[in-house]
Amino acid sequence: MDINNYTPKYGGLTGRSLYGLEGYSAEEIYEILYTARLLKMKQQVGERQTALFGKEVLLVTKNAFSGIRIAFEIAVKQLCGTAITMPLVGTQIEALALDADFLPAIERYGVDGIVVNTEEESDAKIISANAPFPVISAHGHTGPCVALAAMLTCWEKFGKLKDVPIGIVGDMRAHNFILQAAVKCGMKVNAIGPENCHPDDDDVNAAAIYAPLKVFDDMYAGLKDCCAVFRTAGDDLGDDYFITEDVMDLTAPNSVFLHPIPVNRQREAEAAVCDGPKSAMLDMAENLLHVQKAVLALTIGRQVND
Repeated sequence: MDINNYTPKYGGLTGRSLYGLEGYSAEEIYEILYTARLLKMKQQVGERQTALFGKEVLLVTKNAFSGIRIAFEIAVKQLCGTAITMPLVGTQIEALALDADFLPAIERYGVDGIVVNTEEESDAKIISANAPFPVISAHGHTGPCVALAAMLTCWEKFGKLKDVPIGIVGDMRAHNFILQAAVKCGMKVNAIGPENCHPDDDDVNAAAIYAPLKVFDDMYAGLKDCCAVFRTAGDDLGDDYFITEDVMDLTAPNSVFLHPIPVNRQREAEAAVCDGPKSAMLDMAENLLHVQKAVLALTIGRQVND
């Protein structure tokens, strides 16, 4: 289904966790994107948003400073909820994941949901096994919210998602959320990287029912005529996968560059690309806030009124 033919309900995900996109249909992803767009519009006109009024959200983090952590705290505040931040160190996250009593206990205290911002994307899924409320992954590089923020940005830039060509440069085995989001939204996806970073067969086969997915070793061939270029973060793939202005010149005239900041301007993309006219990195960073608000509102909060 084309996102522009979808009729949003601004609800329907109550009680769901979001630690990945495997269990989310294209329509459910569209629901999040429509809600994010609506909440962004409400924020821009100064309309008070109360989807989390009376709700308590626990933020579990190993990062003293993190843009995605800041975004989640602001998201909870802007939805009139209360954020409780619990910094963990060392193996404390592992202890929490294995504690079968802690999460049911804090539900009795009034906690309505938990956001997990740690180095390991699997932590959110492990914690959810003992959680009696929604668990949301806030992983900064590979998390589902980052992938959905990229989709919202592309939707805004191109007015649609279906059949928009996107080149994803990076390790698709470590960053498969962006791959899953793009194919489920009907984009024409080129996965680009060295052979040991290609998506596994399961991802390729699963993508076939949604949209075309092609795999490339050569970055120049893979990015030719693409409208969106997404460079994954934290993957040092060598000079063959360094995004330069010359590389971007091969893409469509109206193309945009996407990256879940911070970006390594020596190994991932040069400054002229990151700071140039095609860069949509800051748009994507802003949209991350609105995606997080949408996820919180839909899974933990109350129905959003359009």
